[in-house]
Amino acid sequence: MCYNRDVIFETANNYDTKAVREDFEGFYQQQYIFGSAINAWALVLNHEEQRKSKDSPSRFFFPIFSMTDDLLKKCKSKNMDVFEEVFDLFYSFIGNSLNRNKDLIDLKPFDMRKAVFFPMHDENANHYYVIVFNLLKGEGVVLDNIKKTRSRNVGYGGVTYHIVRTTNLTNIIFVILKRLFFDYLMVNENEKASIFKDISLRQEQMKWCTTKNIYDCGIFAMRHMETYKGQEEGKWSSGLPPEGPKQYRLIQILRAKYMFKILNSDINLRREKVIDEAKFFATISTTEQEMLLKRAELDIVDRFD
Repeated sequence: MCYNRDVIFETANNYDTKAVREDFEGFYQQQYIFGSAINAWALVLNHEEQRKSKDSPSRFFFPIFSMTDDLLKKCKSKNMDVFEEVFDLFYSFIGNSLNRNKDLIDLKPFDMRKAVFFPMHDENANHYYVIVFNLLKGEGVVLDNIKKTRSRNVGYGGVTYHIVRTTNLTNIIFVILKRLFFDYLMVNENEKASIFKDISLRQEQMKWCTTKNIYDCGIFAMRHMETYKGQEEGKWSSGLPPEGPKQYRLIQILRAKYMFKILNSDINLRREKVIDEAKFFATISTTEQEMLLKRAELDIVDRFD
């Protein structure tokens, strides 16, 4: 990411938490959400955990973990040197994530009541989903808006995508992630690590799953991060209706809501800059506003076309 561009989100630490204006253009309709926006969302949710009621389940949100083909191959390698290389990468990933949230969590005396969220990025399909480790219940939960099939074509916005994302592949990724996280806990002498080792996986069945919508997976992931609190299977509601026009309209509202919530968060050091721009926009004529919005729309579509 180039930080010499227009930074509009930044936190008080220096662990890669900046996001530029272009990162938020992904919130425009029928555009893919950028990983940097989801990482900012994780920081906002972690900050909000400080204000939760004592009765609310304890949660922690890591930034995006990208499971690339190369990483998968290395993880499945029988060569321990190769696996150690992957573990070192994961160790740095966890360490940097915790440094961003020093006031919220320390994995050494790890609170086993926590639900730990890993937003995942499947680079082949350009798809976001979430793996949750519910440490109290001893289970892993996959939150994914796309219904699992062996192989299918997904059409959206006039474009057809061939997606091969099997439940078996999800299981493999879960086992690898669990092994890496377990090893991290062991290295940090966490006494509850053995409980974590036996965590099993289940796919959360959701009435709002989609078969056609592939652009909004980032919004679904953000919604799942916001609303899932370790509820019993079948008892969780995200507030999203089944796939259809009503769901689509609500997703567009969430795009605007989440962008506003991130930029307006009191952890954003650039918050006042964004507010000043919004105030200036409100002072100009309707004609000028429409002209700027149209220009911005054309720039976004052109940039991501």
